[in-house]
Amino acid sequence: RESDFMAGDDPSVDLDYTPFHVDRESDLVNYAATFDHVFKEERTVADIMERFKEIGARESLDEEGREGIAVAKELAERMQQKSPLALSVTYSLMQRGAKKGESLETCLPREKRAQAKLFQMEDFENWAKHASSSSATTAAAAGDLPFMNWTHASLADVSQDQVDEIIGSK
Repeated sequence: RESDFMAGDDPSVDLDYTPFHVDRESDLVNYAATFDHVFKEERTVADIMERFKEIGARESLDEEGREGIAVAKELAERMQQKSPLALSVTYSLMQRGAKKGESLETCLPREKRAQAKLFQMEDFENWAKHASSSSATTAAAAGDLPFMNWTHASLADVSQDQVDEIIGSK
């Protein structure tokens, strides 16, 4: 029966189910395989960002190594430009979704509620105004003007209580 397939295990939320020993054609899957250990070893989103910075500062003689370094550097830079609150919420959602018994069906409603709450908050409103302004649109197209006026100046300013309030009960 279809309902017995994988008996409650959802391969979409666990990279261990991904057959990494075969050729992959997806950059996203390649990046997930390359950096999976970072997400498993680090315990906070700040530690993950720091780890990407460390990897991004490395040097490599081979092309594949240089590509991984470039991706890590870009990830760290892009994370630094994002809302600390949204990053913290996203990380918490990832942690909760990785727990035993979680599935796509249990994760998506929780993520939808969290997203709806984030959309109602000051950070999103300010970012949307910034993104729609003509000077920001022109500068963003040139890659010069990321929005940085977040409610929280850093990840350290975000409390777990704020994250839990957005996500809901554990």
